[in-house]
Amino acid sequence: MDVKGFIDEVTPDMLKYPYNQWAKCIGVKNLYGLLELIGGKTRYIPSTYTCFRPIIEQIVVDEYSQSGVSQQELADKCGFDKKTVQKWIRESKKRGTV
Repeated sequence: MDVKGFIDEVTPDMLKYPYNQWAKCIGVKNLYGLLELIGGKTRYIPSTYTCFRPIIEQIVVDEYSQSGVSQQELADKCGFDKKTVQKWIRESKKRGTV
């Protein structure tokens, strides 16, 4: 059964829990696409931290090296503690990327 022809008529409230919550978050069409991609397979969905931390780390290190913003300001801006920011900068210096 393919509901693709009717997808524009489907609203999140028509779906059962937890699919209605997912559809409210990403939209019915995106949920449909996601289910087509991984439907029936067991997949781990990482936390936002796991997914975005490497990107945030790179942005923080770049900003530190380019603008001279203090480590505390960067920590406050990205929502991590100062020690984490210091660790990122220290590791980046060891790799020679700062």
